[in-house]
Amino acid sequence: MDAVGMLDDDLITNHLRMRERLKKRKAVAWKRSSLVAACLAVVMLIGYGASYIPKTYETDYQPPYRNPHLMSYSEPKQKSFWVYYVNDLGLIQRERVKMYGGEWFLVWKELNGIGDDVQLVKSETTEHIPIYYDENGDLQGASMGVYRIWTVTLSIGLTKYDHYEKRLKSLFKTMRAVSDADEIRLAYVLH
Repeated sequence: MDAVGMLDDDLITNHLRMRERLKKRKAVAWKRSSLVAACLAVVMLIGYGASYIPKTYETDYQPPYRNPHLMSYSEPKQKSFWVYYVNDLGLIQRERVKMYGGEWFLVWKELNGIGDDVQLVKSETTEHIPIYYDENGDLQGASMGVYRIWTVTLSIGLTKYDHYEKRLKSLFKTMRAVSDADEIRLAYVLH
């Protein structure tokens, strides 16, 4: 107690002033780091959100022509779809693209860097009503819904591209994003 009591009052006052300055510096440093973190979060959100902005690709696709004099005429509209592709590193990525539904294959080819040697030969949708039978083969009933199968036929030639399996997987994912079919089938034809 004697040693503490013999301290000069100026030393104690300077010490208390230094403690107050350190508290203020810590508070300012915390505010600065919070501001930097908030700015970084905003930049990351903007960058992430920019990937969701649909891009419109210019293709030669023309929507099916309908006679404007018919009562049920409606101009086809572009919609946003996910199109999957394989990047240079061999990873599957996706991009939101604003397009007509019928040009999905052209956009998929463009994003995947596929040439004109791969063509969409035929695309057809068939509808089935599932019928259920019991173990004896007797008819039990039919489903109320329709089961849609979308079959796409491509010209053979996709196998010559790098990461063939991943490009095929990206094709199926794009088809799943574009269509609401219950089953998707892929066929090849030599031509």
